[in-house]
Amino acid sequence: MSGLAYLLIYLLAIGDIVLSRVPLLDEAPAVQVVDDWSRMFRARVTFIYEPVAAVYATRWLAYFFSPVNVLLAGALAALVGLNFAFLAFALKRPEACGRISRKGVLASVPALFLGFACCAPTILVALGSAAASMTMGFIAVRAALYPVALVGLIAALWLNLRRMNGAAEAPADGVRQAG
Repeated sequence: MSGLAYLLIYLLAIGDIVLSRVPLLDEAPAVQVVDDWSRMFRARVTFIYEPVAAVYATRWLAYFFSPVNVLLAGALAALVGLNFAFLAFALKRPEACGRISRKGVLASVPALFLGFACCAPTILVALGSAAASMTMGFIAVRAALYPVALVGLIAALWLNLRRMNGAAEAPADGVRQAG
């Protein structure tokens, strides 16, 4: 469930899902598809790609389908979901993991900020000139967030699964017997 929530929030944050107060289209539902499908590999900014279809579910809700964005967001969402599932398992059965680890959740932080980093400059400009002076820093950091999030989530999952495997192989009393 956390992976699906992350996927939706990510797509909303990068602008692939749009909720509007004013009608986006007069007649909805409707679907529009581009003629040039090579457009899907054209980056708008780092790690955000052009859509190839627009689905207007209602006059106020639209989804701009970009296969590459869905693939990238889906990879992170799967890893976020797996890390949260591992955390839930570790909280229910701490003996299976040796001890509770929250590294998977900590590794999710860059993944959560990845979707919001595109919006940070706009938010900072709205807050005023002092906050807006940090805009360039947010733009520069945004390009590194996807690889950092991906590596962090994979590393946390791998370490936690390794720890769980080690705890499962250890005897209950904590003393290994020579065999």
